[in-house]
Amino acid sequence: MKQDSTAQSLNPLCLPVLKIINGATEPLTEYDIIKALGDHAFPHDVSEDAQLTLFRRHFYLMNALYQLQEMLFDEGLCLHISAMQIYIRPLDKSAGTALSSHSADEKLSAYYLDWHNYDSTSSQDVDALLHGFWKQYRQYHQQLPSLMTLELDEKASWQDIQQSYRRLVNIHHPDKGGERQRFMEIRAAYESLQAVYDV
Repeated sequence: MKQDSTAQSLNPLCLPVLKIINGATEPLTEYDIIKALGDHAFPHDVSEDAQLTLFRRHFYLMNALYQLQEMLFDEGLCLHISAMQIYIRPLDKSAGTALSSHSADEKLSAYYLDWHNYDSTSSQDVDALLHGFWKQYRQYHQQLPSLMTLELDEKASWQDIQQSYRRLVNIHHPDKGGERQRFMEIRAAYESLQAVYDV
């Protein structure tokens, strides 16, 4: 799939993927989109390593999604991209003019828009990525309980987390008469969320 990673050419999946997303009545998963596209939509650079073949298919789709995200942003729309929820919504004007304010989103976008990562990824690299994925998955699995410990919901921003953490520490710190166990729970939740939010 040798493509120039500096001069981004339009991924052939962009238009079919956009049509699938626009035709959906609820958020889609990555699997939903791959299934709707069918095998014929993807390049035929199949590897003997099944995991590497799956990675290439995943990368090809994610590249299309992040290209679409940039295009839709210019039209005042936000394409939300995660493995379990892919959907388009109007852009939140209050969030500013930057395409993404979350450092993890920026890193993912840069990774998937660089075709060098597609071409240079080996079977060993895929094994390492999968190991990292499961580690991160376990961290995300703890995200909601950690947010609840900080008296927040799943929509909380990193700024919300910091503010709530400071407020709760102020109340529950043992030096201020708080319970040590509650303080330790608050601290553990905050540290867990630091890993999830990559800060």
